[in-house]
Amino acid sequence: MDARQAVAVDDDGGAAVRLPRPGSPRAVKLSGELRSPLVTPQGRLLAVGLDFNRCTVAVWDVTASRAVTRLPGNFRPVLRCGQATEFVFNPQFTPDGRFLLTQDETGLRRWDARGGRLLRALPGSFLNLSVSREWGWLTVTSGEGRLNIYRLPEN
Repeated sequence: MDARQAVAVDDDGGAAVRLPRPGSPRAVKLSGELRSPLVTPQGRLLAVGLDFNRCTVAVWDVTASRAVTRLPGNFRPVLRCGQATEFVFNPQFTPDGRFLLTQDETGLRRWDARGGRLLRALPGSFLNLSVSREWGWLTVTSGEGRLNIYRLPEN
């Protein structure tokens, strides 16, 4: 993640391991499945927790082993909870950890990562989402085969 530390999520997504340089690794086990680990500039480890039993999405402060906020809304159509099919849901934090970007078959959304409030939504079918941490760019592939590149917001 940076020159001081790295983060890994295990195969089933249930634990995040923080690998400081130097120091001993620290594993944190949480309920649900973790995605998109990020070490913020303040040194906090954030991740997105998917709870398929409750069909909810939460932002976790893995460093403190607690949920920071839960995102509102019905995630059942997107996550397909209780079904054995694949889903398209790709959450990514902005480099500073202030915003969470989610992409799925119903739209592209920007959330306040601390409060869970939906800030902006762009309807459509989006297949892929990538955030350039060094340059502040957001790359999105749509279901129509288009590649869109956006500058990440400053606020």
